[in-house]
Parts: sequence; C-alpha cells; structure tokens
Amino acid sequence: MRTQATVLVLCLTAAAAVACTADPPHPAAPSTSDAAPVQVNDAIPQELRAKAIAYAGFRAIDACGMHDPKAAEKITGDKGDQIAPAARGLNQCSLDLNKSEFESTWSFQIDVGDDFGADRRREAAPEDIAGMRVFRRESDRNCELVRPLDDEYGIRLTVSPRTARDQPPPKPACDVAREYVKDTAELWKTPPQRGAGRTSPDLPLGRVDPCDALSAALADLGGEPVMRPRGPYECQAKAKNGVVQKGQPPNEISVTLGADTDPTVLLTLAGSSSKEYKGADIAGSKAVLMQSKTGCRTEVIYKPEISLIADARAEDATPTYQVVEVRTASCDIAPAITEKIMNKIGGR
Repeated sequence: MRTQATVLVLCLTAAAAVACTADPPHPAAPSTSDAAPVQVNDAIPQELRAKAIAYAGFRAIDACGMHDPKAAEKITGDKGDQIAPAARGLNQCSLDLNKSEFESTWSFQIDVGDDFGADRRREAAPEDIAGMRVFRRESDRNCELVRPLDDEYGIRLTVSPRTARDQPPPKPACDVAREYVKDTAELWKTPPQRGAGRTSPDLPLGRVDPCDALSAALADLGGEPVMRPRGPYECQAKAKNGVVQKGQPPNEISVTLGADTDPTVLLTLAGSSSKEYKGADIAGSKAVLMQSKTGCRTEVIYKPEISLIADARAEDATPTYQVVEVRTASCDIAPAITEKIMNKIGGR
C-alpha cells in the first residue's frame, strides 16, 4: 500500500490542519565541532573539496521548512496554493499563492546553498531586516533577498508575481519579500533541520550525497574520472583526459536528486511507438529513459511509497515523488549505470 502524505505538511489552510502539527519545532543548526567529518571522495579535485563539504552542510537544512504559508497569506491577502521541493534539487522549495483555482498571484522560492561570493555580493544592495544583514537584487518584477551562510553561499528568497506581464503586481515584489523575511526571521536565523519534523513526510533522498551516489559508476567512464559537485544535490563526472568525438555527446555522467511527478506518465503521453521515451525497470523501480541529441536522461522514482501532495485542496492532485535523474551519453548504457547509482543510494 502506498502511504500518501498531505501537503509536505506546512498547513496551507485550516482545512489541511488535520495533517499538520501546530508550529513544529525548528532546532538550532548542529555545531560544526560536534558534526561527523564529511567524507569527500578522492575523485573530487582538491580545489572543489571545500565546496563538497559546504554542500553537505546545506543538505542538512530543510528548504521547505523555511516557508511559512500563513505568513505569506497574511502579507499578500491571497491563499496558499501549493508547496513543493524542486526537480532541480531538494535544496529548492517553492510556495505558490492564488486568489482562485485559475488565478495564480505569487511565487516564493527558497534556494539553500545559493552561490553568493564576493562578486555577486558587490552587485547586490545590503540592508538590514529583523537584525539580519541581507542583500537585495531586483528587476522590474522579481525580487531576491539573500542571507549569507558564509563567505561563498547563502539562502536566497525569490519573490515573483504571477500576474500577466502587462499588469502591475498588487505590491512591489521587494516589499512582499521584506515583509516575508521579517515575519519568518527566526527561521532565517536558525534554519530548520531536515528530518526534525517541521515538514512531513521526511525525505530520505535529502540526506544523500549525489557525488557519493555517482561514485558507483566512475569505472564506466574509464581513464581517471573527475567528479565535480555542482550543487547540494547535483554532481557531474567525466574522464580527466576524455576526448569527445565530433557530433557525439560528451562521455560524462551526472546525477540530480529532486522531486517531481511520476516520470512514467511520459510513456503514456508519448505512446508505445515513441522513439524518444522508453520504459525500464531499474533496481526494482519503474524508470523512463529519454534520448536526445545531447545524450540520455533517465528518471527513477526513489521509494515510491513516499509521495507528496503539493496542493491539498485539489481532489485530483497529482502526487510528487523523490526522483533520481541520471544523465549519460546514450540510453544504451543508461540502465546499467543508473542501477549502480540506485544500488549505491540504497534504502537509507
């Protein structure tokens, strides 16, 4: 039987409260002196090892736990619509609001571990909110506020109106963003930890190091493979001295750990005669292989018994799952490589 969670549970409305706990705790971040040393794979070059260690710390933060739907509703006057982690990585989480089912109004996105070094910091305007130093970047419609976590990274909030581009938003996006950070300041000062109970269900894929998972397939690259962490939940590997033949995709492998709807739906939409989409059974899970000129993308649901309902109000809401995405040079080699990666991730 599939256990189904309601709303990545941060109570979007009182109607959803049966599935929620009131004001779940968000404990302080663990002391680095108490934390176990981060194991960095030897295939990660010296100049990227500090990045790998930093990303390990960011994986401990619950990105969706940084949101407070009630605060967003109070600021905008709109209703919480849905909240969900991103396909691009579990360090990203969006909260969307609307006035009605067919009238979206705002999107609030959290990005934990955003690259925010000295160059980007100089391009942003500093300001203080609720006793915190943050940095602002804005366009004609969108607003970004970043609170540094250290000298190189930060937590970024992006507030975007969903109104038509020829219609001005009801409030300036930066006014909305400032109010939201002010009203959720305690979450910004002490980011909630993954698995601490602020959101439910717990997502075990959130504790996986993508480079550790990818290390299981390094032998398939030959030569001296090099791994490059590209985000808290993304890692890429390729042969150190690999030669790319003209007209062929590069011989590299990448892994991204995120959340998305069931990828096997693509098989139904494409039809049985499709040459672009193929189904497979990989490590005991249903998978979809998607071939293109740039290579092959394979998506596999991890622990299908755990699902999220991003929009608790919709009777026909589509579940979201933890998804492992593997990119390879071709779909011929993808199943074997992906199976090694899935077996390395294991049951957690």
